[in-house]
Amino acid sequence: MSDEIFSMLRDSAEDFLSAQVHNGSQTGRIGTPVLRDRKLWAAIAELGWLGVALPESHSGMGMSVDAAAVLCEVFGRKLFAEPYIAGALMPSAVLAESTEPAAFELAEGLACGNRYLTLAWQEQAGEADSATYATRWDGATITGRKRFVSALEDDGIVLVAAESNEGTVIVALAVEAAGVRYQRLATAQGHYADIQLDGAVPMAPPLLVGAVADAAIMCAVAWARVAASAQLSGIARGCLLATTDYVSQRKQFNRTLSAFQSVSHRCADMLVGVELSDAVWRFAAAEVSVAKQPENLACVYAAKARSGDVALTTGRTAVQLHGAMGFTEECAIGLYLRAAMQYNSWLGAPAAMRRLFLARSGQRDLLMEACND
Repeated sequence: MSDEIFSMLRDSAEDFLSAQVHNGSQTGRIGTPVLRDRKLWAAIAELGWLGVALPESHSGMGMSVDAAAVLCEVFGRKLFAEPYIAGALMPSAVLAESTEPAAFELAEGLACGNRYLTLAWQEQAGEADSATYATRWDGATITGRKRFVSALEDDGIVLVAAESNEGTVIVALAVEAAGVRYQRLATAQGHYADIQLDGAVPMAPPLLVGAVADAAIMCAVAWARVAASAQLSGIARGCLLATTDYVSQRKQFNRTLSAFQSVSHRCADMLVGVELSDAVWRFAAAEVSVAKQPENLACVYAAKARSGDVALTTGRTAVQLHGAMGFTEECAIGLYLRAAMQYNSWLGAPAAMRRLFLARSGQRDLLMEACND
């Protein structure tokens, strides 16, 4: 896709979010699970963002993950808290592979912003790449447990991965259905949910079955990692911009903080990290957008590891450079750090990503050293 289209997409996102997103609305949320802002969700649906990665046959724009990543970088910079990756991008990767009538209906609702979807596949910590599930589909009902489910709405729809006699299946399940119980846990910009399924009846026959279902889930995870890398990089850049602005105005001993060499050097270090993070996720996004099996690309793990490290390091340094103000809940710099902590751990922390990178790139000696550490 051309750089001109990416530039237009980036500019429109910056203009819209500058007018719509206010950091003050995110203060006071610590420990409180937050759902979608439905008015804002409908607004980004009108802009076409929710259907960016959906093919045109499924009511989308057919732009793939590289365009979504461009948006996510802006989301990070602007501290946009809506669950775009979990609530739009990951379901898109699954629905795009299905030819079932229900998939086309759900995709249209997703793109229009009036169907609230999410993907539930993970069952244990550290198993984001698992292709086997304890959750069971018996041909009529589904039973089991799913964890770390983001963007779960009370009237939403969950795309659930489960085992069956025919291999992996993905079924669409209404959250309001009988046999569905859930509990939400707060995160920096939303929540994760623990879902218990006790003989719940899906809305329709399975959307995907067998190897196609496995591939769709792994594709969704790969897309999400690239988009999360872009968002982490955006968080780091937004954090850097806020910090350089602060140290350029704040004075001590009749000099701005930026005039002190120790401060300017730390800002320079942050800038180098952000630029490297940007380069890595952009390369990964370009590769994934044209790959038939994006889950096998080592660059996906490299992007997630690099961006996660940079976002956390930048956030912590920024808090320190803000002094005592940086530790207050009202200061926006703390919002950046908490967002970085959330996306850094989601779908694999840097250490786990580096091990997967070494495994994919065939560096067995280094992999053994990393595992021993």
